[in-house]
Amino acid sequence: MSGAERAPRADTDLAASGAGGVWQARYFWVTLGAVAMIFLAATQTLAVTTVMPLVATDLGGDALYAVAFSGTLATSVIGMVAVGAWCGPA
Repeated sequence: MSGAERAPRADTDLAASGAGGVWQARYFWVTLGAVAMIFLAATQTLAVTTVMPLVATDLGGDALYAVAFSGTLATSVIGMVAVGAWCGPA
């Protein structure tokens, strides 16, 4: 096998070319943590959305049903903007 035909080594050629992506060993745990947090947030949102009608009926708060969702959405947007600004300048 000549030098031009050799298979690339994962630890040198791919890392140098940037073709390894976010699953490279260097970024593996950060990527896995980000995926886990997104999964947990989605699961929590799904659980709250599923149980909210029952909770609102039991507590007699049907009039404030939409406030529970809009409040959560507003605080998450504000939190994302604040953390984005805190993490670094654009």
